Amino acid sequence: APPTNSSRVFPFLSKLVSVHGFVANHKLGLATTALRSLSEQFPENPHLLLERATLDFDLGNLDDSLEILERLRTLYPRSVDGGDMQAMVLRIRENPTKLSRLARTLVRLAPNRPEPWIAIALDCSSDTKSHPKKALEHLSRVLHLHQHHTG
Repeated sequence: APPTNSSRVFPFLSKLVSVHGFVANHKLGLATTALRSLSEQFPENPHLLLERATLDFDLGNLDDSLEILERLRTLYPRSVDGGDMQAMVLRIRENPTKLSRLARTLVRLAPNRPEPWIAIALDCSSDTKSHPKKALEHLSRVLHLHQHHTG
């Protein structure tokens, strides 16, 4: 199909739509390639950073995902976006000190968002704390705040 006017004027938007299409069709290699290309054009775009971190997480590239999420947190310290995923990586990587610090920071920033409470729940369920009842209480709070949150 010939390119539309919008794909010529906004090629980045067209590429971003392609990324989402690749992900939806489980073509993660193509999504990764397209997303990296976009990230080169817009290296500090929070949406693209979060998309890359999510894709790396889904592909099992936890170290890459964590690196991107930490960069996102450095660039946008008042944002909690992706904090739940960062907490999950820290939980998997068994880093309770960083997990506790992240959870406290997220709750301080946005107590009415679900991401901080997922981080708190993961922190409560860590091997060093092992408070499953508290973790479930925090997850219940997540559902109360946002019924469809998939964190």
